[in-house]
Amino acid sequence: MYHGEKYPILGLKDKRTSKSASSLGSATESYGVSGYKSLSMSETRTLSNVSDMEFSQELAFGEDNDISRHSQDSQSIDSYSEQVNNGEALQACKNSVIQPYQKLLTILGWRPIFTAVPYHNQPSRCVRPINFFYPMLVFCVIILSFLLQFASCYRVNINIPQQRNASSMRHNFLDCQEFMISQYIIPDVLQLTAYVYAYYIYKVWDKEQLQTLIERVFLKSGSNKCGLSPRQLAKTMKAFVVLGFFWIVCAISVQILHVISQEQMSFTFLHVSSNAQYYTLVILMLLGCVILDTVYVTAIIDYVTQCQLLIYLLQGLCDRVRERTIDLEEAIKDIQEAETLSRIVNYRIASCISLLLFNLGLMAVLDCVAFADGRLLNFTTLMYMASLCGAVVWICISGTPFIQAARLNSACRAVLTLGHEIRSRPFGFQDTQTGALDSFLLFTSTITFKAKLFRTTVNSSFLCVSFTIISFTLLFLFQLEFFQVWN
Repeated sequence: MYHGEKYPILGLKDKRTSKSASSLGSATESYGVSGYKSLSMSETRTLSNVSDMEFSQELAFGEDNDISRHSQDSQSIDSYSEQVNNGEALQACKNSVIQPYQKLLTILGWRPIFTAVPYHNQPSRCVRPINFFYPMLVFCVIILSFLLQFASCYRVNINIPQQRNASSMRHNFLDCQEFMISQYIIPDVLQLTAYVYAYYIYKVWDKEQLQTLIERVFLKSGSNKCGLSPRQLAKTMKAFVVLGFFWIVCAISVQILHVISQEQMSFTFLHVSSNAQYYTLVILMLLGCVILDTVYVTAIIDYVTQCQLLIYLLQGLCDRVRERTIDLEEAIKDIQEAETLSRIVNYRIASCISLLLFNLGLMAVLDCVAFADGRLLNFTTLMYMASLCGAVVWICISGTPFIQAARLNSACRAVLTLGHEIRSRPFGFQDTQTGALDSFLLFTSTITFKAKLFRTTVNSSFLCVSFTIISFTLLFLFQLEFFQVWN
């Protein structure tokens, strides 16, 4: 079988025949017919060897083209399948993270109930009043809940005997006035301010920040082999959402446990005449408490999730620079983008979180005081349990942002030292000019973005010192018998 017939696409049969004929023709012209006949044995072998060598070279070149073409096709198929997988993971993340998050914002009044209809710029006229009055309704429910808590003397660390006659109601109300400033006016004003400020942050200014950050991190994680895969990233984001719903359930359970522990509450000056009115007021009071607890958990989960996304973004950036899957110029652009995103989290969301954390800290302190000094306040076993559960829930919720901020600052410090690492050991950057390495070192050394809460940089050393001071303070107070748990 002739070799040219095996690879007809290369056209090797015609080339070999034509080259042999042209060579023989040139030999005939040079030596004549008789000369060619006299040199036919040697010259013909030489020409045949030359043509065989050329044919083998062209055959090898054709096989290399086929191999490269097949490799390019396989790479294109792999990249296409990888893009499809990344798109599926991103869509799954939107369904499991963004949609529940947007539903929570809608319940709190931070997002319109009815959005614009497709192919229309604005919602219909019937929808606009609902989107406008619903946040006002939520705001009124919160204020009504504050009024009902004061009327019923409902606070987690005081236990005033609840009686239904007029003289007892007046006595209870006078006892409530002793705690008016510390447990009613200051916490309620702070909680109302936190809700209004969060409304401004999440509805007026920061509408799609979390979704934008998720898409950017997915894009960066899908374009390289470093760091977490998009599917692992989606699972992590889903875990944060599940944790947020778990916290909401725990906070609601604590509020219900407090109401049950206080048995029959009297709403003093509101003059409740029937059980239906009484249970209606209790439900409205609990509804306001649930809304505020949902505000705390939603804002904190949003901050924690954005910090985690920034951590993944910075860790993936460091890995790509070390593996040299991107050049230094592109790394500088990615660092500037991460710095911009961190500033948004720092100066807008972190200030709102700081105010919410102050309120949560106040609630945790009230629960801790109620649990430690409950004997003096005539607490029952159920009240002890409610105070202990409340203290644990509020401490866990308020402590998570500090931990995430410290982890984000650790990732920022890794970026700061990345320039020194690349400059001192430029493995993989041997062909890079020294000026480019020095410029990258200078740029990373001047980065100033840090995670802050209460306008203070949070790091692991700060958390350790704070925990040590709080522990010794509590021990000191117990030794001085400021708190009595078992006596």
